[in-house]
Amino acid sequence: MLRFAFKPRHPVTKVAFTADGRELVTAQPFTGIAVRSVLSGDARWIYPTSTVATFLTLAVEQRDGLIAGQTERGALLVDPRAGCAVSPHPRPDVSVATERFRLQWHDIGSNLHRLVAGRAPFESRSRGVRVAMSTVPRALLYLSDGGQPQLTCPRTGYTLVKLNSPVRLRHIVSGRIVIAFSPDGNKLVLGDGESLRVFGYADCEPRFCETDAQRPLIHPLFTLERPDPTTHGTFADKQAEHWLPPVAFDHAGRTLFTLGLRNRVQRIDLATGGVICGWGWRCEPIRSLAVAPDDLTAAAGCQRGEVVLWDLE
Repeated sequence: MLRFAFKPRHPVTKVAFTADGRELVTAQPFTGIAVRSVLSGDARWIYPTSTVATFLTLAVEQRDGLIAGQTERGALLVDPRAGCAVSPHPRPDVSVATERFRLQWHDIGSNLHRLVAGRAPFESRSRGVRVAMSTVPRALLYLSDGGQPQLTCPRTGYTLVKLNSPVRLRHIVSGRIVIAFSPDGNKLVLGDGESLRVFGYADCEPRFCETDAQRPLIHPLFTLERPDPTTHGTFADKQAEHWLPPVAFDHAGRTLFTLGLRNRVQRIDLATGGVICGWGWRCEPIRSLAVAPDDLTAAAGCQRGEVVLWDLE
């Protein structure tokens, strides 16, 4: 196990591995986006940001190494090889570039940019809003306040499946949502602050549907309910109004990493929903999780500028 503390000690709100697994990308408010060695924690390259905006998403494009980050104040797309930003921060139309590079993205429209930042009301609640895309361009997630979440094919626009989930557009408005696709684009986890529901849709094919009743509905593979903090939870667990843990899939699509009580990372078997094992360290609350492409190493970003890396073997 390796443990690094960065200065200044701003929260590590997002972590991600590069394609070869030799470097770790960290995102921190004020500090910005940094590419660091997994052996020493030293920063090879930093793109600074001068705002306090929290990073909502962070993705590394596997072929070209481009890094996309989404904050409450806008989007950022940077190229560490060139040592510059492809698009300055913020830029609403950066979603075009992230879609082109097939990055998972938590925001597709300028309306939703303003919605997340809380600077303007959402004007049309009747229509769905495209809010996330799998890294492999297989599925787009649509949310609305009038119906169940839907997955659609990004190439044809046809429906893949409807999801039996309580998540609606209003959960994004309030920031009470967890969204994560598996690297193979065949699984999705959705959280609404009370539970995490894991869906598998590998066998679903896009189909044209004229009415909502024609769209196929699938149920979760399993549901992880919010742990009861009254017995073994810490004070922070008991004070939390909603349960919004960081989540990360392994690249083989067999397990899910999430956060349980007492700041412990749990590894969940996607076939059964059971806990395989867990890890805990004396560190500040964990804000983000990531798994290396070879599934041999995992990383956790913490509240006080720390990153923990550990072997999964």
